[in-house]
Amino acid sequence: MHNRLSFLLSTLSLSSASAANLNYPSYGIGTWNTSYAISANSHPNATKSVAFSIGAQNYTLQVNVAELFPSNLDSNASIQNPSVAASFYNILWSGTSTLNESLQNTWGLEKNDLCLVLPLGLFTSKATNGYKETDQGDCSNALGSKCMKDLAEIKSQILAGGCTGRWMPESCADRFGDGGVGSGGVNYASVDNDTAGSLDQKSPLEIAYYRSGIYEAGDMTSYDREIERLHVVFLSGTGWGVTPVCTRVNTTRVKKNNDAVFSAAPESSRRNLYLSAALALVVTAFML
Repeated sequence: MHNRLSFLLSTLSLSSASAANLNYPSYGIGTWNTSYAISANSHPNATKSVAFSIGAQNYTLQVNVAELFPSNLDSNASIQNPSVAASFYNILWSGTSTLNESLQNTWGLEKNDLCLVLPLGLFTSKATNGYKETDQGDCSNALGSKCMKDLAEIKSQILAGGCTGRWMPESCADRFGDGGVGSGGVNYASVDNDTAGSLDQKSPLEIAYYRSGIYEAGDMTSYDREIERLHVVFLSGTGWGVTPVCTRVNTTRVKKNNDAVFSAAPESSRRNLYLSAALALVVTAFML
């Protein structure tokens, strides 16, 4: 396995101590639990929903993109009107059952561990432009037929080794940038051990998010990137295997030098931005 792929498949799970620092981009597995983030997720500037299934159970992945104006920032005072662009990943299902109950209804198991693997960064222009509006969540055009075939062949005993992304096929990782992957259990017990942990969560459920570093309000670069980039999640479980879900909020074709796609050029500011985001992965709600 070559060095680039080794880095891509390293699962990052850093402390939530950096959760309050918005100076740098970061990803989170779970809920961004601040009032302004919760409000932004509930009232986004743009949204996209695609359907997918796990066994006989139907779900929806909803990507909400918002521009936030947070308060009480630990930030650079020279930014007079601080703003943050964010993408929120929510899953929805019908009925009043909890997520764990919906999985039990499908597989008949006492406990089902739903693992989320989240790519931490931009995708190549080939993957980004490969996704079409008509794909409706299907990753075949974005990640390629070889990736989809390799994902379908992943055995349950490999997934039983824990919630990681180390099983990620090279054929899929070739479409990633250099951001690596993060992982966390979606329906595992909550980190803070509250009585309404993720085992008891009902639809809709926020499973992950990305937030940019702070910038001057009016600069739409970070927001536009979230609208145009390819969003991908991998959901896995020992009962069924791996389910990839892809979407873009705006499927307009982008150029290779667009901020919404990965560029391998050393001078690329996008590479530095998303590497720092990967190193600032925070875990806020779900136990790794």
